Amino acid sequence: MASSPTSLYEGAAQLIHSSQPIRVDSLSVAVRILLAQDLWDSVAADQDSIDLTDEQRAEIDRRLARFEADPQNVLTWEQAKAKLHSGGQ
Repeated sequence: MASSPTSLYEGAAQLIHSSQPIRVDSLSVAVRILLAQDLWDSVAADQDSIDLTDEQRAEIDRRLARFEADPQNVLTWEQAKAKLHSGGQ
């Protein structure tokens, strides 16, 4: 019988609050996914505190302008991976 997401999350929470070190690879895939989602959500909620350099901000602005100029000129993730694996051809 599979565990419910709530019980998986509660189990993960107990591990986190334990005084013992956590071996991430000992957790089930489901618990690791829940923890990763929570971690990502916490980063996304706090994104205003991420400091970008002027160069990083300029690069983001350049990429956004390029996309806005031609929104149809994009690759799917599968196409991008295939292009990378073929050496950019």
